[in-house]
Amino acid sequence: MKKNENNHRSCCAGSGNPEQLQHERYLCSPLFEDITAEDMQKLMGCMKGFRRSHHKGEIILMEEETVQYIGVILKGTIHMVKEDIWGGKTILAYMQQNEIFGETFVVQRDNHSDVSFVAATECEVLYLSFDHILHTCMNQCMFHHILIENLFRLMGEKNGQLMEKIQVTSQSTLRNKILKYLSIQSQKQKSRYITLSLNRTEMANYLSTNRSSMTRELSAMREEGLLDYDRNTFVLKNPPRKNE
Repeated sequence: MKKNENNHRSCCAGSGNPEQLQHERYLCSPLFEDITAEDMQKLMGCMKGFRRSHHKGEIILMEEETVQYIGVILKGTIHMVKEDIWGGKTILAYMQQNEIFGETFVVQRDNHSDVSFVAATECEVLYLSFDHILHTCMNQCMFHHILIENLFRLMGEKNGQLMEKIQVTSQSTLRNKILKYLSIQSQKQKSRYITLSLNRTEMANYLSTNRSSMTRELSAMREEGLLDYDRNTFVLKNPPRKNE
């Protein structure tokens, strides 16, 4: 996503006191696109923003909890997880550095989360009060309107991610699910050599299958020359036959 030159310099260069450096770091997120480093300092006070660290495996937000804040991931990866009545868990989506989470539920009238958000790695998150985002202050700051526009755009992109999940899990066979998932990642990375952020267990969870079944299918696909892989790196080779 393209950012203006001021944001790019602020995000990559960094100068000044620690608080200013921290504010400039926030500008790497698309949520703050077209907001200057100077306005970022004002925005943090206006939005009642605060940072919090989360350990790997920690439940950041539990299903049915009230959502009052939008989270901006400053470091790490967070999974959106749905648990069934038997305790089975499915990864619906995964968010990485500079992405946001919680926005889908905080805008609802009954702002309770239908899913849990879990830290997949060590994480650092910036939290912003949605009430303060939605209701502009008396100063009618321009950066506030920019923030709202960015938020709605990112919500649309998040819906696109969930549509990808539907595309993958609606495939009729496990092989087709794997191929669809890898195809989407290949298109995103614009290469047949792709690196996945999910490990094997997480990938199987995302595909709504178990790891052993997925591992067997991947081995068969490699033997047939469809792909090759080493840990989280995959190479897509020959296209699948039409009847697959």
